[in-house]
Amino acid sequence: MSQHSLKLSVANGYSRYALVALIVANVMPLFGVVFFDWSAFLVMLLYWFENGITGLFNVPKILLAGRYAPGMPAIGVRRSSGSGTPLERVLVRIPNLFLSAFFCVHYGFFWFVHGVFVFELFGNERGFSMIGGPSPFDRAMSALTSDSVLLICAVGLFVSHGVSFFLNYIGRREFAGSQCVTQMFKPYARVVVLHMALIAAGFIVMLLGSSAWVLVPFVLFKLGLDVASHLVEHALLGGGEGAKGFSFIRRDTAMEPETDEWE
Repeated sequence: MSQHSLKLSVANGYSRYALVALIVANVMPLFGVVFFDWSAFLVMLLYWFENGITGLFNVPKILLAGRYAPGMPAIGVRRSSGSGTPLERVLVRIPNLFLSAFFCVHYGFFWFVHGVFVFELFGNERGFSMIGGPSPFDRAMSALTSDSVLLICAVGLFVSHGVSFFLNYIGRREFAGSQCVTQMFKPYARVVVLHMALIAAGFIVMLLGSSAWVLVPFVLFKLGLDVASHLVEHALLGGGEGAKGFSFIRRDTAMEPETDEWE
């Protein structure tokens, strides 16, 4: 096996490990629903917490993104000009720093509002209404520490996102083809879809009650959504073998900066 083939197989292996971690982490809530009689509130609380994890890992993704925006050259400094000092390497990342700071504030507010909906729609059944009480984050921490199964599932989701970040974004050098402007907006699409599903699930739960047969399809829907998003995103950024199954993905979106010209 050639060195190139070995590197390709290792890169594909990274993606498989991350996918397995994602599936395992998303199957775990099913045990909470089926065997521990989870309510709709605990399921929605877990997914709201995961949206926070998604935003947390998106900050270093923005900082490490190799391009500013579609159509723009890779971020770097030219060797031929004698540049490449530590200061210059920091200066070229100023847009990344600005966008990551903006993302923290904007997405943090977005996440907070999502939490308000979770607690107001589902929290009353466990005495977690927001009216006259602490913030959603404080109440979430209280719920996590009082339910060991919920805490284990939350840790599993955190590990899943961490595995994907280190093995895919770092290990497969997906950051080289990532665009910081595009990367900043990626978590929002996921939150919006889950938010719409949350509202729909809220009406169903109010009509039919918080039973397992209502919650299990929702958990499976979320699992399918995450798997599909994972495959498309990493095929897009990783290119190569992973992108062959998606004809609408262009190979040039994952091109890395030329090593003989850029650093």
